[in-house]
Amino acid sequence: MSELTEGLKRAIRFRIGQMVSRILLTAIDDTGLDVKGSVSHQRVDGDTFASGGTNRNATRFQDYGVTSVPLIGAEGLALQVGGSPSRLAVVNVDDPRHRPTNLAPGEVQIYTDEGLVLHAKRGRIVELAGNAIDIDAGSGDADINASGAVNIGGTTVVITGTITLEGKAWASHTHSGTSVISPAGTLGGACTGATGPPL
Repeated sequence: MSELTEGLKRAIRFRIGQMVSRILLTAIDDTGLDVKGSVSHQRVDGDTFASGGTNRNATRFQDYGVTSVPLIGAEGLALQVGGSPSRLAVVNVDDPRHRPTNLAPGEVQIYTDEGLVLHAKRGRIVELAGNAIDIDAGSGDADINASGAVNIGGTTVVITGTITLEGKAWASHTHSGTSVISPAGTLGGACTGATGPPL
């Protein structure tokens, strides 16, 4: 009886010990459907650090509104649902190879391995860094409001469409004694409206 009891204890300890494990991602499928073809889940394969075994077709759970595809070699935390190795759920994935460091307490970053960064810094400062940045407002408006100056730098600033400065169309407006070349390349006439510094 004692041998049976000890064997049962060992089996229980092993099952409990395997309920939470660290894995190394070896394959990722982001096509969108699970094995039944009905639920949208990301599927991953991973090698378990503790046992060295490979868990295949595990479900990776992500937070609502944020999605990502980790690189092969990223590390994850996996749960065996109901203690069953065949029902593995990956609940967190990190990649120490690329994670930014030295953030101040309270700061948040969204990042990629290529160095693109969206950094929410202390003082309510937002920093966005990338090789190219596109903002598409579709059929709506894009508004930039600042109590201070709005600075735009670059070797070339290209603006398409109609430009309005302080209620006046730039293409046909000049201040007294100063001519401004319009986007079409023609010189505007003398200002007939309110006076002010040259545009």
